[in-house]
Amino acid sequence: MNRLALIIGVVFLAVTALACGKKEEPPQAQKPVTAKEVQQQAKETLDTLKAYTEQQKAEYQKKAADQLAEAQKQLEGLKDQFDKASPEVKARLEKEMAEAGQNLDSLQKNLGDLKTATGKALEEMKGSVNKALEDLQKSPEKESK
Repeated sequence: MNRLALIIGVVFLAVTALACGKKEEPPQAQKPVTAKEVQQQAKETLDTLKAYTEQQKAEYQKKAADQLAEAQKQLEGLKDQFDKASPEVKARLEKEMAEAGQNLDSLQKNLGDLKTATGKALEEMKGSVNKALEDLQKSPEKESK
């Protein structure tokens, strides 16, 4: 019987210990936020946003420059074909190649301006660059037909 009382006592102590261990602690009072902390966080956020924007701008400039280089190669290839073309085809291609050359010059100028553009001007420049790239890509398609 002593053994049974001892087992019941141990179980009782274990249950009591587990029940006491699950006390909920009151929530800690939050430290008040100061204006200086808000300013610091805002500055860090702006710095991160600026860095991200610059990274996106650099990636876009590289992509546009790569497309420009490809368009220049295509134009050189067309000039080679132009030299071998018949007089009728040459007359038609001459006009189209002049347009492509103007588009290429415009794109080069836009890429130069893109390096210094920021904010809304950057978005507008992207639109101009995209349009010039599309025009350049269409030019070889027209010329090859």
